[in-house]
Amino acid sequence: MIVGKNLVFTVLLRGRMLLILACFLITFVLGCSSLGVTPDRPAVISLDLVSAQGLRDLAWLNFQQADKEQFLRVTFSTNADLRSFVARSSSTLWARVYTCHMGHPDFTNELGDVKFVYDERGTVYPANESDVSSAIKGKYVYHTYFRKPSDLSDDVCVVLNGGQMLGGSFESDPMDIPKAMIDAAVLEYSRK
Repeated sequence: MIVGKNLVFTVLLRGRMLLILACFLITFVLGCSSLGVTPDRPAVISLDLVSAQGLRDLAWLNFQQADKEQFLRVTFSTNADLRSFVARSSSTLWARVYTCHMGHPDFTNELGDVKFVYDERGTVYPANESDVSSAIKGKYVYHTYFRKPSDLSDDVCVVLNGGQMLGGSFESDPMDIPKAMIDAAVLEYSRK
């Protein structure tokens, strides 16, 4: 009789473990697949050097620091509505900036911390489900900022990435910004 009870207990325990494992896998797979359309191929529209003073996007800087800070603003487009994507998928969204060699980011050389992504209304993440970015000719336009390194000798790549707490993540193709484009933006700023 004891053998029968142990056998029933073992079968029930294994059944529960399999059920828990199945629930976890289903949640993970659904979490990964629910990301939907991601920003696969963002394209750089322009690059300019700006002062942080007076920029609503960079209001988090303290006032004394803002007078001295200069940032490179990368304006880019995607085919995906990132506001809607972030809200629908409950994902994070960041821009990461790396040195770049022949169009490939050097993930060991990140320039500063992760950056916010902005559109005309402010930061794209965090968003709510009613958020929708406005499109111009089927393209959605965004921008991000990063501090210009004083000793930059390479091209720069910007990569959009993010994910969910339960799994599921995404990473865009890199946006290559040639050093010559950065130098031109700095020169244009100095002429103002």
